[in-house]
Amino acid sequence: MSFFQEIQNNEYNKEYLSTTYKELTNDKYTWGIHSENRQGQLLYHVLDTELQIGIQEYRHSEYMKAYIISSSPEYHIMLKDSEIPFHYNDYIQITYILQGSLMIELDHQFYTFNENELYMIHPTSYHREVMSQSNAVVINICINNKLFDEVLLSSVPENSLQGFLRHCLQQEHTLQKFLKFTPSADTNENATVCQYISDILMECKSKKVGNLYMIKGYLVRLLDYMVNSYSYTFNKDTHKKFDAYLFQEVDSYMKANFADIQMKDLTTQFHYQSNYFNKLIHRFTGMSYSDYLIAIRVNIAKSLLTKSNVSIDDIMESVGYHNKGFFYKVFRNNVGMTPADYRKKYQK
Repeated sequence: MSFFQEIQNNEYNKEYLSTTYKELTNDKYTWGIHSENRQGQLLYHVLDTELQIGIQEYRHSEYMKAYIISSSPEYHIMLKDSEIPFHYNDYIQITYILQGSLMIELDHQFYTFNENELYMIHPTSYHREVMSQSNAVVINICINNKLFDEVLLSSVPENSLQGFLRHCLQQEHTLQKFLKFTPSADTNENATVCQYISDILMECKSKKVGNLYMIKGYLVRLLDYMVNSYSYTFNKDTHKKFDAYLFQEVDSYMKANFADIQMKDLTTQFHYQSNYFNKLIHRFTGMSYSDYLIAIRVNIAKSLLTKSNVSIDDIMESVGYHNKGFFYKVFRNNVGMTPADYRKKYQK
């Protein structure tokens, strides 16, 4: 039995405190989050601690159950409201859809998140969970902004894609209200994320000395895995910027592995389908994936021909070709002369 199933079997059968949203978010309960009215009537959810972790169950308009693991004492809550009002979060929220689907409304648009997907809500997002259209069990991890900025993001090794995600979450407030992370069909990805989240929940529930340090470590691993193993969904404006960063990474990867790279290597490394990479590469180079790979190989061959005394046969092998006739044909089609003539003309 998984830890999630154990919680559902043991904790969901306990007696729940029946209350309303208004009662829950005032100072009556010490469950880790309270509400404030700012800038007139805008509603903010404010995190009272560094972390607040819980499991929530949405059953359309019937009820919303919440089991708050991080609070002391732990809370078992059932909201009697049919809907939750719009609000801002004064923190970063990571939500994992354990079962079913959850709908949120954000900036007058509706978004549905399905089983095994994750999303991150930015503090600038005025949103609500649409209870009437949701039938789901979710894990919510709410993270203090300072902790998220200084500990989590600074601890993740950064490449161009990760730097872009950081930029989205920290600075692109007007463009990027949330990030959606979708797994591939690889069940190992789901199992890995479930394991990290399960570790976080178990450490949180243990209340042992030092458990916060353990939780932070698991959160770093979770975020790193989300960034490296899941595909991301952006809004239209941000997606254009993301494509530029993605092409930089694809270009670097192809140039580092030009001798034996195949399209399936890109799909494994970056978690997108082959037709997406063909469109991406064509958008930035005007060439197909195959033609761009040939161009990379030919350019490297040209450099070796002019800057070294390596034999043409060895150069051919080093750039990924094993048939001399085919290599000569490819080289001539792209350069206008044979490798031997090119070396004779340009070697220094």
